[in-house]
Amino acid sequence: MAKTARQDDETRLTARLRERTATKDAPETDPALRSLRKRLKRIQRKRRRLELRKRHAMGKKAKAETKAETKAEAKPEAKKAADEAPEAKPPKAKTEAPADV
Repeated sequence: MAKTARQDDETRLTARLRERTATKDAPETDPALRSLRKRLKRIQRKRRRLELRKRHAMGKKAKAETKAETKAEAKPEAKKAADEAPEAKPPKAKTEAPADV
C-alpha cells in the first residue's frame, strides 16, 4: 500500500485502523491492531509536540495575536466590524530637543 503525496501517515493509519477493527471479531486481543494503534498514537504525540514547540517559539505576542484571530473567526460579526472600522493612528513621538538647554 503506497502512500500518496496528499495522504499523511496519520490519516492513513486511522483509515487502516478503522477498517481492520470493523472486520475483526475481537480487536482488543489482536497484536497487529495493537501495534497499529501504538503507531497512530506515536504519530499523534509527535504532531502535538511539534505544534506546541511552534506555539512556544512564537512567544507571548504572537499568542495574543492568534487568540484575537480565533475570537474574530468565532464571531463573524465582530470580524466584519473590525474590518469596517478605521484603524487608529499611533501617537506621534516628540523628537525635538528641549529649547532651554
